Amino acid sequence: MENPKLVNQQLSKNFNFDEFIISQVSDRFGYNNTPDDQVISNLKELCVHVLQLFREIICVRDIISSGYCCPSVNAVIDGFYHSQHLEGKAADFLTPFCQLSDSFYMILKNLPFNQLIFEFGRWIQRK
Repeated sequence: MENPKLVNQQLSKNFNFDEFIISQVSDRFGYNNTPDDQVISNLKELCVHVLQLFREIICVRDIISSGYCCPSVNAVIDGFYHSQHLEGKAADFLTPFCQLSDSFYMILKNLPFNQLIFEFGRWIQRK
């Protein structure tokens, strides 16, 4: 069950907690995809120091398609066993109204990141 204190909690100016825990897999299988305090802290860092900066550069709402992933969800989706999604240090996103390749190169040139993955030409993963 989701912690009511976390619902709609702002992680940065334009990102809220709910965007990062939505999971069709957790809903389907009944997994609790609510992270612990350390993961929430990591999500805030990711939002403030990377995602928010990108949003301000492109001036378009990017859509988070994957944020935090609990171990149970990660196992079902056959995720990488040490995925940074497990720690709240990664987000996959889409950028409507902007070519994904342009977004990738904007991040590459302008923002801090640990890993930047242009997956299948369909989304970008920032860590």
